[in-house]
Amino acid sequence: MAPQIPNDLKETLRHIAPDLIAREQYLDFLHHRSFRQTLLVHADAPINRRVEPQTLFQFDFASAIHPVSASFSLAQGVNESFRTAAGGDISTVSAISKAALVELGSQWPLAVPFGELLERARTLLGGSRSNVAMDDDARMLAIEMLQCYAANAVDLRVWSPAMAAGPPERPVASPLARLQARRASEVTNLLHKSITMNPFSRVLLPLLDGTRDRTALLETLMPRIDAGEVVVPVRAGGLRQLVDETVAGLAKAALLAHPI
Repeated sequence: MAPQIPNDLKETLRHIAPDLIAREQYLDFLHHRSFRQTLLVHADAPINRRVEPQTLFQFDFASAIHPVSASFSLAQGVNESFRTAAGGDISTVSAISKAALVELGSQWPLAVPFGELLERARTLLGGSRSNVAMDDDARMLAIEMLQCYAANAVDLRVWSPAMAAGPPERPVASPLARLQARRASEVTNLLHKSITMNPFSRVLLPLLDGTRDRTALLETLMPRIDAGEVVVPVRAGGLRQLVDETVAGLAKAALLAHPI
């Protein structure tokens, strides 16, 4: 039962909703949840409704999160806030959790296995973790990552598409996204999420079929710019930088595949 529910209300729910399904339905009303998510399984499938932190050891983690402060501290006990891609904020005083969130933000859209994330976070903290046992850090990180998942601040994955970690030399977007960009400003990325293109990204994305490097992209764009078909907010000399920045942004938006 959710801890924020008063005890007398919990007791009332036990009386009017004796089974799990009815109780969850009433909780939907209390929490203003408008959409019930149900996972259907076979009747004989074992179900464990108690999620322990160590359950997270088997997952990969991903997040587009970033620190709110430009001068944030990784020190233990110093409270720092992080902003999610959706605009929400979470905060923690845990050094290992802060280091892990910084690492996840730098790796987005790629996912990092729990064990690797733990090692990277400890490495980022340097000598300050020499007196902290690995098991203690693993336990704390699992507890806080579970809370981050509940707050929609991190994603848990068991599989990820082959996405580019950064701007490739010959970037390639999915055929679907390239087709969508020709028709509208909304495209679907490799994580099945809708992304809104700005005018230049929408022009550039259909060209990213893996056959063009930066020079070829510029050679393709320049005649269209000279003819007035494409309007860019920079002079010709800054076009390469604009292309580089746009390709990097498309990679962070999970729109570019890992080069084969």
